[in-house]
Amino acid sequence: MRGANELGVFDQYMIPVYGPFKINGVISFGFPKVINPNDQVTAQKLIKIAVSHHYEMVQHFGEKRSDVDLSHRENEVLTWIARGKSTSDIATILGISVSSVDTYTRRIFEKMGVHDRVSAAMSGVVEGLIKPK
Repeated sequence: MRGANELGVFDQYMIPVYGPFKINGVISFGFPKVINPNDQVTAQKLIKIAVSHHYEMVQHFGEKRSDVDLSHRENEVLTWIARGKSTSDIATILGISVSSVDTYTRRIFEKMGVHDRVSAAMSGVVEGLIKPK
């Protein structure tokens, strides 16, 4: 801490960050004064900043580690699933039939080794197949 104090850092806040591509880490913030540990507004802002910057750094410097190879259309369907759209909504958005969306969904589940929409969405984010809004 003495070295940090010599640089003008007197309080630190460390935030664990997770994914995409299963790349996890910790982002630290240093402050020139003591931060109130009960200040939830500042804590939430720091968490949002850390998660956002981690995602951007991994996207910029990381390389795709997913072994899941989705087609362009499968990736579109997965993205809409992750955004909470129903099968009929996805069909309307993409201009395809409901049965086509069902077929793409089954293929996605098979390729990703999952059995439901929530698992597919979560896995898609962790694997870096889906970009957040």
